[in-house]
Amino acid sequence: DADDLRVLDGGPVGRREVDVASVDAVFAAITRGERRRSVGETAYNDRSSRSHAILTLTLANNAILTFVDLAGSEATASAEGHCINRSLHALALVIAKLADGHGYVPYRDSKLTRLLRPALSGRVTLVCTVAPDAGEETTNTLHFARRATRVVQAPVPRASPLVARYRQQMDALQTELQAPHEVLPPEPPARE
Repeated sequence: DADDLRVLDGGPVGRREVDVASVDAVFAAITRGERRRSVGETAYNDRSSRSHAILTLTLANNAILTFVDLAGSEATASAEGHCINRSLHALALVIAKLADGHGYVPYRDSKLTRLLRPALSGRVTLVCTVAPDAGEETTNTLHFARRATRVVQAPVPRASPLVARYRQQMDALQTELQAPHEVLPPEPPARE
C-alpha cells in the first residue's frame, strides 16, 4: 500500500526485504508482492494495475538489478488516478533532465522517483509494453521510451593522481614486506 511506504532521505521505510536463495524463492516473493498491488478496471482492460511495483535484486556479486512495473496513466478524476499520473509525470521530468545531461534533476518530486534514483544512476535497460488498441497510451509510452534512450550517465570519476601514487607506494611496500629477507648472523658480544 502506498500509505505503508514513506520515503525519507535515508531511504524507504515500510518496504519489504526478503532473502532468497533460489529462483523459486524469487518468484514466491514476486507473487506475494503482486497480491498486495491495487488492481482495478480501466477503460483499456478489466484487470489493470493501479499501483507501481519495484523489485530490486541484489545478487551475490553485489550487482543490483531493479525491475519496475508502472501503473498506466489514465484520464480520471479519482484520487488514485491523480497520484498515478503525478508520479508518472515526475518520472518523465526526471528522465527528461537526465536526457539533457545537465541541471537539477527533481528526484524528490515523488516517492517513485526517490525510490528509482539509484537505479537511474547506473546502466539502464528499458522494456516498454504497448497495446495496439490503446492509441494515445501507446504513443505516450513510445515517447517516454525515446526520451529514456537519450539519458546520458555521468562518467565514473577516476581516482585523483595523489590517490593513485599512494596506492602504488602501498603496493611497493606490501611487495617489499612479502619478499624474502636475508638473515643476518647475531652480533658477537661486546668485549670490555
